Amino acid sequence: MATVPPEESASLVGRRVRVNGNLATVRWGPGELQGPPPKKTAPSDSADATGYVPEEPAIMYVVGIEYDCSGLGKHDGTYQDRRLFSCKAGHGSFAKVEKVEFGVPLQTALADKYFAALREGAATRERRTEPVEAEAEEDGGLAMEMVGRYEIEQRQKELEAFKEMSLAETNVETRYPETVWNYDWSLPNLKSLWLDKTLLAEWADIVSICQLCPRLEWLSLARTRLKPLPKDGTIPLPQGAVQTPDSRIARGSFACRVQTLVLSSTGVSWEDIFALEAAGCFPCLEHLHLAQNNLTQGVPTVNCDSRFQLNCSVCAYEPSASVEDEDCAICLDSFANKTLDCLRNEAGAQMVYKLPCNHKFHARCLESYLNRAPGGEGEGPIGHRCPSCREPIPVGQRALPRLKTLMLDGNGVSDWFVLQRACSAFPTLESLHLNCNSLGGTLEGLADVAADASPRCLTALYLNENQLSSWQAVGALSSYALLELKVQRNPLTEGDLPVASPQLLRQVLIALMPTLTRLNASEVTARERTAAERYLLALLQNIDHPVVRALGETCNVELQSERLRTAYADVAGELIVEVTLCPFGAAILDQAPLKKSVPHSMTVHDLKALAWKEFGEKIPLDRVQVLLIDPSVPFGVPFADEGRELGFYGIQDGARLRIDDARDVQGDKLLKQVDNLE
Repeated sequence: MATVPPEESASLVGRRVRVNGNLATVRWGPGELQGPPPKKTAPSDSADATGYVPEEPAIMYVVGIEYDCSGLGKHDGTYQDRRLFSCKAGHGSFAKVEKVEFGVPLQTALADKYFAALREGAATRERRTEPVEAEAEEDGGLAMEMVGRYEIEQRQKELEAFKEMSLAETNVETRYPETVWNYDWSLPNLKSLWLDKTLLAEWADIVSICQLCPRLEWLSLARTRLKPLPKDGTIPLPQGAVQTPDSRIARGSFACRVQTLVLSSTGVSWEDIFALEAAGCFPCLEHLHLAQNNLTQGVPTVNCDSRFQLNCSVCAYEPSASVEDEDCAICLDSFANKTLDCLRNEAGAQMVYKLPCNHKFHARCLESYLNRAPGGEGEGPIGHRCPSCREPIPVGQRALPRLKTLMLDGNGVSDWFVLQRACSAFPTLESLHLNCNSLGGTLEGLADVAADASPRCLTALYLNENQLSSWQAVGALSSYALLELKVQRNPLTEGDLPVASPQLLRQVLIALMPTLTRLNASEVTARERTAAERYLLALLQNIDHPVVRALGETCNVELQSERLRTAYADVAGELIVEVTLCPFGAAILDQAPLKKSVPHSMTVHDLKALAWKEFGEKIPLDRVQVLLIDPSVPFGVPFADEGRELGFYGIQDGARLRIDDARDVQGDKLLKQVDNLE
């Protein structure tokens, strides 16, 4: 456990610390506080009470901290009716300084974890030693002594052998000082580094750590709270490093190779990401994880064309006290007009684009204005000026030009326009993770998403645990040519309604999206696709079906029906399939299998009635059970819902159906239980 350095004991505010294994930030102190009064009371016996002097409350040397996680603290920075600092309720606490773990340099944490037996004071065996050699440093002319060259070479070889390293949940706080080894201790072959839940807070230290690992490809900083970058985007030297004239990191010929950057639960913003990109910190970045960072807008970037990126902010419109009503200077409509079809937040306020000159515009108005503006000389499109004051709008090259994967899980995103913004901001984006958000709670923006025909590389979309509750959203998503899709645990598949079925949703999605190869982490086989498309073709013939009506609002069902009819041109009118009824019940076991041609739209109840009649009514109708014999499923696929059509269960020509007696099945289960007991 690290102690407080004397020179830093005057103020520790802002330091990242660990208390009882939990991450926190110092918000007050260190300082002395009077402890609670002692619980010991005066003796009840009058004789013993004579001369009793109550104990004074103890004086404690503490720091005020704010825990990262709620529920660990006891207050919001108030102690004995006196406010010492401010934080969220349930996050504040006071901890004795001797119980607080402070940060250590990277070198110390690395040595403690991987070379603890070789640290000073550890029990070690006899080592090989070599005479001292003196060398001269040519540049500075300073003499340098090498003691124990053999040990140094061996240590460097051990460091070179690292390809993966985890310093997660350690007390790494800074890159410097180097107090353990005073020679080259870089990690030249390291490719994956985990720094999750550490005490790092400055981007300067992180960039400097990357310099130690020239081949680093994976860097994880999950749940490591990072401070925002300066507004000018500059990254100063890390604390303890040798100062340079411009006070910036001297990268030299170093080029960071990090391809995957995990920043989940770090508190970063898109301003930080774009500042890192502008500083050239991660030029090879392809996979970016930004889960649980309260990025409620998802991707706030506005792009006016393929070459430039517009730098502006998105905010909720708030009426000004000095101005009774504000208008968009482009369309001349009021921001207070609640009838306009525009982007809004959860409170219903309009989301407007605010330029650096503080002028505000509707999102669609500004994008349309910039897109249709003619090109200019020198500074790019003429439209990169404010429509009101004509001040230039800062623009730059498109950010993250290699980005392929973007993870935005658990950010509270509820705006369907995030799909368009993500594909527009990052044209190379292939995989978008939007799990555990609030998408689907409203249908706003779905029509635009469905009508968007702009070129995009997006092939994988993840929407698990959202608020998808309508088939309109399914119809809109079908316009995306995806290879993989996940839509599990959504309200659409919950409830007692016949249309609230995960199997129905799966079949409709497979039939609507001909490019889909994986759905909900399961491969879409050719057989499953054929069954789903034939089922949807039969379903689309009933225009009054609730699913068909809902899909028609955001999807061209006529075009889908035309495509499916073309694919199954050999099927005229009602879809007919030939099935084999295989008797398995004890009462009909002596009968031969029967081949029957049945319509694809026949219900399970009608099929049971057909089997009951064909096998001589030897099994009561209420006990007839039907299972689809599938080699890929050991016990077959039971037809549990009597109201479903056969096409719903993927019935095709040549399907074999097992006809059972419910009493026999229950008897088999009882016999198996008896066998297990024996």
